[in-house]
Amino acid sequence: MLSSDALRGLCVKHNWFTSGNDSEYEKLMSYVESKNSISMFDIVSIAINILEHSANYEYQLSVICYEIEKECITFPQ
Repeated sequence: MLSSDALRGLCVKHNWFTSGNDSEYEKLMSYVESKNSISMFDIVSIAINILEHSANYEYQLSVICYEIEKECITFPQ
C-alpha cells in the first residue's frame, strides 16, 4: 500500500513533479488513493509520471522506483 501523503512527501523532499500543473498532480495523487494495493507495475507507472513532470532530471527511473517502494507499507496475508 502507498499513501498519497507519503508520495506527496517524496515529491517535496526530492523536488519532483515541478513541471506538472495542479490538475496533473491531483490526477497522480488520486491514482494512488484509488489503489488498495500497489504492484511493481504501479510503482513504475508512478515513477514514469513523476519523471515526465519533473524539471529535476538528476534522478534515474530506478532511483525513483526505489524511493517509492521504500514508502510502501506491506501487510502479512
